[in-house]
Amino acid sequence: MSTVSQLIRQLKDDRIRIMLTLFGIVWGTVSITVLSSLGESVHRALLRGEKGLGDGLVRVTGGVTSRDYGGFPKGRWILFAPLEGRLIRNKIPDAEKVCIEFGTPIKEITWGKHTINVHVVGVEPVFRDLRSCFPQKGGRFINDIDMGECRRVVFLGNILKERLFGRTSAVGKTVRIMNKPFTVIGVMRPKTQNSSYFIHLPKMIPRGN
Repeated sequence: MSTVSQLIRQLKDDRIRIMLTLFGIVWGTVSITVLSSLGESVHRALLRGEKGLGDGLVRVTGGVTSRDYGGFPKGRWILFAPLEGRLIRNKIPDAEKVCIEFGTPIKEITWGKHTINVHVVGVEPVFRDLRSCFPQKGGRFINDIDMGECRRVVFLGNILKERLFGRTSAVGKTVRIMNKPFTVIGVMRPKTQNSSYFIHLPKMIPRGN
């Protein structure tokens, strides 16, 4: 009995130390759980963002030579031609889908009284699946008929559409890209994306009457 009484007195004397120890154990456990959950959430968000850019995507571009070769000096631009893109498509069986893409410097796109400076990109229909550019209801992406008939059609990103048209429906409207008319055939469904090829943000330039 004396041993039990002594233990009880010892616990009373050390209650502050015991409470601090228990608090430390609980706090450490909660912190680890919260950090693990936060890390998993961030990881999932990054994966969603990467898939927004393109799942399993490899982008090949031209560049500038870094050394002399065959009598030519370094610093020459080497660009890909459409034929080379088709060769990749035909000669590499592991490449499930291949899209030839034509990027441009910043161009003006105009509707009504507003003009926005954006990057305009020429692509093929398969680009939709490669880059997860799915249309909102009521619109569509570029198709093979557009390509075959060389139609002047344009598919807008959802942010660009909001900046240019606001709440007005864009499908069927005619915009001007570098003062040439293009028909809007679709608007992209909003998606999560961590990065893009370009870092410039669209800028709106209001025009006077």
